[in-house]
Amino acid sequence: MSSKSTASITGLPQELFDSITCRMNRADLSSLSRTCRKLRSQTIHLVFENVTMLWSGTDKIRKGDDTAGWDDIVTPRTAGWDYIAAERFREQNPNVLKEDSDVECPRLDLLLRSVLENPHCARLIKTINLQCFRYRTSVKQLEGKPKLPSRPDTENYRALVLETMEKVGLDQSKLHEKFKACLIRENEFDAVIGFLILLCPNVTSLTLGLDVLINNPFLNFVFQECTSRFQNLEDITLGASLEDNTSDLARIPSRYKSTKGMILSQTSYLALFSLPRLKQAELPIPFLLENKEEQELAWPGYVPPSFSPIGTLDLPVSSIRPRLLQKVLQLTPNITRLEYHWRPWYGLGTTIPRNCEELASALMCVKHSLKHFRFELCEWSDIAPGVGEEGEFTSNPDYEYTIGRCSLKGLTKLESAIMPSCVLLGWHNHTALIDVLPASLTTLCLADDCWTYDTWQKDEDSLMLLLQQFFSENWKECLPRLREISVAYEDWEKDDIVSLLRENGIRCQILPSNEPSCV
Repeated sequence: MSSKSTASITGLPQELFDSITCRMNRADLSSLSRTCRKLRSQTIHLVFENVTMLWSGTDKIRKGDDTAGWDDIVTPRTAGWDYIAAERFREQNPNVLKEDSDVECPRLDLLLRSVLENPHCARLIKTINLQCFRYRTSVKQLEGKPKLPSRPDTENYRALVLETMEKVGLDQSKLHEKFKACLIRENEFDAVIGFLILLCPNVTSLTLGLDVLINNPFLNFVFQECTSRFQNLEDITLGASLEDNTSDLARIPSRYKSTKGMILSQTSYLALFSLPRLKQAELPIPFLLENKEEQELAWPGYVPPSFSPIGTLDLPVSSIRPRLLQKVLQLTPNITRLEYHWRPWYGLGTTIPRNCEELASALMCVKHSLKHFRFELCEWSDIAPGVGEEGEFTSNPDYEYTIGRCSLKGLTKLESAIMPSCVLLGWHNHTALIDVLPASLTTLCLADDCWTYDTWQKDEDSLMLLLQQFFSENWKECLPRLREISVAYEDWEKDDIVSLLRENGIRCQILPSNEPSCV
């Protein structure tokens, strides 16, 4: 760019200059900032404001044989429920499947060095988004961390790291030596991320993908011991994936929830509830392996905070039970949106019926604030709690996987709800809809659980009887705001249900199973 052109740009009124730069992509903005010192000063806050780095993983999904094991690529015979999600991912993302290769990673270490050399740049960072954009489906792939290139151990860089560690208090921490070795000598991926987010006190939005969470001891330390560094944080998403259409395959694989030390600890998630400005949180809180009865939560210092300002809470593929969810909701009385994807974990052959009354009790903690509720039960509903003589799953159509019901009647501000009918109404759908729905409700979605099954008690005839009974009662007086009822089940004949609802002035959607989207 000529000096004359540069001068003409820098001479623009600030409002006009801002209207131009706000429409530029990140690469062009970065190039513009390097043209002259004045433009650098005018644009540097925009360059550093949003740090988004995505790297490539592998998505090889191959057909397996009978000898393939859990450590292999997902196969139809060894990981059936993940395979369903993987096949869907293959259909929707045909261009990202490729052969195994090393994971490509952006130069996070160069960003860290810039921040170390220019501490004021760290204070400009408001958004951090770090995640893999091609989800990797096997345990072997997930254990292979992205690798940053080795760097020379120069005196200048060593001094920068040690000085900054002292400023943030890491020189007295239990991970001091490990941080120092991994940052200076090894240029290690996990350490670079942990140190980087510690240096950005003004971050308001933090998103860390699944790759970042797995086998990362530094994040456990950062969230548990350095929570005070995130006083400005308003929005956090942990375990994120850009491929959400792969169900829980793109979240936390089931095999990791049963392996101690591989995922972020429960205490690390719970520490975030003490942040004074946190408004939105997506946290796949795991259960405690040491506490199989799940009577208590592992709060930092064994003491929960007295209050959390969170307004939107999403618990994707979470394995904590509703009785522990209740302890969380007691701290968050202002929640308006709650999504709870409960994936119970008791190991194969030890399935226990799910008590829906516990969920109802938990929701009473937010009965005066909750407006949108989505509940998914991730369960093998087509198998009995046991295995056959040869290790196969056994079927038992008489087994009831839920106990009681989760009435929403007491939620005075609830506007929309998505949940399995067996949770809302009881396993046999014997409860009348009018007895469990609040007067404020406008949208209801009756859904399956999260796994394909034989729909023993869930055929269209039973749902038709349920709706016919509902419309034969004084439903307009009890639910004056109701405008839509959607159904998310497998293999429904649509016409009868749609006609019944339309005759009564209610909109209806018949949604694909496991894809409720009416909220």
